[in-house]
Amino acid sequence: MIDLNSEVTVSLNADHTATEALSNLASRADYMIVDTANAKHSATAAIDAVLPRAEQIFPIGSGIASFLEALRTRLDDGSTAQR
Repeated sequence: MIDLNSEVTVSLNADHTATEALSNLASRADYMIVDTANAKHSATAAIDAVLPRAEQIFPIGSGIASFLEALRTRLDDGSTAQR
């Protein structure tokens, strides 16, 4: 993503439990891609607590191509405005 736009900031979090770092990331993200294929329930619950599911992006697959396609779709359809 950074190669496509040098002004973008990408933050990754692979926590499997509800952590403060994950909650903080979700609460400040303009766009949040949630990899439910690899996420644990407590981690997704932590995200849900601070970011409505309608504002989360759920890719069909679990690879980077799926993540980028899901983000591109969100940006193209404008279904949820950037925060």
